[in-house]
Parts: sequence; C-alpha cells; structure tokens
Amino acid sequence: MSSPEKGIRSLFLLVAFGMVLIGALQIGLEFARHRLKGTELDLPGCILWGALAVLGLLLTVTSGSLTRKLLGEDDDELPPTDGEEER
Repeated sequence: MSSPEKGIRSLFLLVAFGMVLIGALQIGLEFARHRLKGTELDLPGCILWGALAVLGLLLTVTSGSLTRKLLGEDDDELPPTDGEEER
C-alpha cells in the first residue's frame, strides 16, 4: 500500500468513524432525554441519525475499494495466475 493510498484511506476511515460516533451519540442523547424528562422520542431524528451511523459503517467497509477507485487502480485488473498467460 503506497503512502497516498494510506493517507486517503485514513481520511475515509476518520470521516466514517466520526459519522458513526456522532450518529450513535445523538441517538443515545435523545434516548437519555426521553428517559430523564419523560418526553416523546423524536423518531424521525433518531432514524436520520441512525442512517448517518449506518452510512459511516458502510464507508468504513468500502474505504479500501473507494481509495483504489479514486487513485485509478481497478479491482478488475488482477495479475495473471501461474497457469495463465498475459494477453
């Protein structure tokens, strides 16, 4: 893994973990407000913050392939195996 690839993937992971953290904290704080003050849950807000956390998890999983695509390296270009000739 080259240095630019490591840097870009680290940036993707940092953003992704931030999305997960913020989404989870907002849902937790909403639930705490609901329990402490006895108010209703803001269900649309919880759904939106949950979607942010899920998108962060998705970005975490796909960060490697997104980095390779951003740098122009295709996943389809695999090196030939021992039994195959290059074309």
